[in-house]
Amino acid sequence: MLTVRLLPALPAAWHTGKVTNARIRGGLALDLSWANGKLSRATIKADRIQEFSAAGAIRKVIILYSGKPIKDFIPKKGEVVTICARDFNYTAHQH
Repeated sequence: MLTVRLLPALPAAWHTGKVTNARIRGGLALDLSWANGKLSRATIKADRIQEFSAAGAIRKVIILYSGKPIKDFIPKKGEVVTICARDFNYTAHQH
């Protein structure tokens, strides 16, 4: 299992910002944006999925925000998971 914590320690001085193409262990990439110190949007791409398996077993990904689980999935090659914390409308789709 892989746990991804979104904005676990955002400095108070960073009111608004974004990160693009941050690498997550296991072959995932993260684009993340925030406003007023809160998550606006996060997109996780499974672009290097062959690196994601350990000893042949695919690992489950759990996404946490503010210490609470908001999404879990088993990544598939090419999958894109988008999270919009503003309205808690989480969608997962494949490209």
